[in-house]
Amino acid sequence: MTELDESPTSPAERGTQVWRRFAEERPAEQVVDESTPPESARRRFFRRFSRQRLAVIALVFLVLVILVAVFANHLAPFDPDKNQLRDVLAAPSRKHWLGTDQNGRDTFSRLLFGARVSILAAGQAVGVALLIGLVPGLIAGYFGGKIDSLIMRLAESIMTFPPLLLAMAIVGVLGPGL
Repeated sequence: MTELDESPTSPAERGTQVWRRFAEERPAEQVVDESTPPESARRRFFRRFSRQRLAVIALVFLVLVILVAVFANHLAPFDPDKNQLRDVLAAPSRKHWLGTDQNGRDTFSRLLFGARVSILAAGQAVGVALLIGLVPGLIAGYFGGKIDSLIMRLAESIMTFPPLLLAMAIVGVLGPGL
């Protein structure tokens, strides 16, 4: 049955003939073994993700930064807020790996604890963007047409403001802080 019949009785029969010919032409190693269950979406994601070297490196770095932030109390050799006036502006040494600042505070300890603030700020920014953009994005995607165009024009009008000016306006309304 390598050639199609000249007169199939229905489109379904023609489709069946096409698929049979396709299956006969495929090499044996490409034929799916139906006795094994299909690969799950999660397994397929991790398999494809693990092939991307830069993505794996970025994930390892991100996990490392999060672990440092979580365990900063145990990793920091000094209290990040304690002034040590004898060690003002000390150069890097065995005692202070990254030196000290103008108040004698250990820079490495402050860096470890600063990771917490950075992660918190990034999480809040993503959360606010998700809250602001999720509902209009879902509405625009679901309804499409004129509603989509209206929402997109509104988003574009907001994006015309310079980001620094917009940030200053938001801080002016909400007050200082993260």
